Amino acid sequence: MTASPEKAAKKAARQSIRLRGDDLRTAMIDAAERIIAEEGLKALTARRVAADVGVAIGTTYNVFENLFALAAEVNSRTLAVLASDIAEINPAGLNTHDVLMAFAECYMHFVENNRNRWLAVFEVEMPDMAASVPNQHFIDQLFGFLEQVISRHNPAIDADIARRSARGLWAAMHGLLMLSESNRLKVVGLQTIRPTIEHLVTCHLSGLDAAAANRGR
Repeated sequence: MTASPEKAAKKAARQSIRLRGDDLRTAMIDAAERIIAEEGLKALTARRVAADVGVAIGTTYNVFENLFALAAEVNSRTLAVLASDIAEINPAGLNTHDVLMAFAECYMHFVENNRNRWLAVFEVEMPDMAASVPNQHFIDQLFGFLEQVISRHNPAIDADIARRSARGLWAAMHGLLMLSESNRLKVVGLQTIRPTIEHLVTCHLSGLDAAAANRGR
C-alpha cells in the first residue's frame, strides 16, 4: 500500500530531524556518490538524493547551494582516492620511463574500476561565477608527482619545463583514456592504448633529453 503524500512528508521530516549537520551532509554525499558510480552523473538529481536519504527535496538545497556543489564533493572523494593510489607508486630502483609507465598503469586501472566516478570529474560544468577550480589541490598533487619524476630525469630540466611536460604528458594519456572509455579508439586506428602510451612516454623523454642537450651546447 502506497503511503499518502502527507505521511511521506512527515516521514521525510522525521528523517531530516534525525540527520542533522555533518551527518546529513555526509549522507547526501554518500547517496550522490552511489548514484554517480552506478548510473553516471546524468542520473544525479536533487530528487534522487533526497529520496535515497529519506528527506524532503528542498533539504538538498538547504545543505548544498546547487548540484554542482554536491557533485564537487563526490569528485573530491574520487580525486583523493586516485591521489592516494598514485602516492603508493615507489620509484626506488626504477628509471624514469618505468616510473611514468607505473603512473599510467595506476591511472588506467583506476579508470577501469571507477569509470563513472572518473568521468564525472570532467563532466561537471563549473558555474560561470565560480571563484576557483574545485579540488585544485588534488589536481596539483597529481601533476606534482609527474613534475618530480621529470625533474629528476635530467638535471638540465628546469621547473617550468617540468611543469609544462607534466601537464602535456598527462593530457595525452587522459585523451587516450577518454577515447577508450567512449569506445572511439578504432576511429583513430587503435585497438588498445597501453602500447601507444608507452610509445608516448618514450618519445616524450627522448624529446626532453634532446632539448636539454641542445640547451647545453
